[in-house]
Amino acid sequence: MDRFPSAPGSKVERPPQLLSEVEPIMEGGLVLRKREDIDRLVEFPLVDACRALYDKNIQTWQSSANKQDLLNGAVRITIDYESLSEENKLIAEEIGKLWKYEERELVSLSVPVSEVTVIAEIQTRMGALVDRLLPQPPAWIEARTVDDFSAIYGSNLTEQDLKDWPEEEGGWYFDEKSHLFYPSEEQFKKVKEYQDK
Repeated sequence: MDRFPSAPGSKVERPPQLLSEVEPIMEGGLVLRKREDIDRLVEFPLVDACRALYDKNIQTWQSSANKQDLLNGAVRITIDYESLSEENKLIAEEIGKLWKYEERELVSLSVPVSEVTVIAEIQTRMGALVDRLLPQPPAWIEARTVDDFSAIYGSNLTEQDLKDWPEEEGGWYFDEKSHLFYPSEEQFKKVKEYQDK
């Protein structure tokens, strides 16, 4: 299915204008490894806000902005509260709603919507919330050792086994200096940038 369906009778694809035109992305439980993944994993109205969060090293745990959200009356971005800096925790408490899922503390930023809500309004209002949060260290980016992977997969993996697993197929980026694996080279660079400050 096309990301932006054509208007009836039109040969030109256009992005949706109303929330009621946005189909849900049904793929769930996927891990964001690179900034470019946001276009594939996040519904169009929240792409810019999720990019801004990623650029500030803030982990988006979940987001939803599609026609099904009209039933709830709000679109939302959910952030892993524990991964926030102390400053951002205070800001998030002001602009969002704290809640728990299993043992995880989360905060949701939401924008009310109705049948006539235009996407530009969602983008502006969610953008204003996200703008209040500050850049922070990427504490949520996980580095693993060979032993970590062996424990997860229940086998005796070697460093070479993991290095041979291409990043495009779910493999992790290997840092020769630290002998740690990161979800992607991009996320390794985010961590390194903060370590070098």
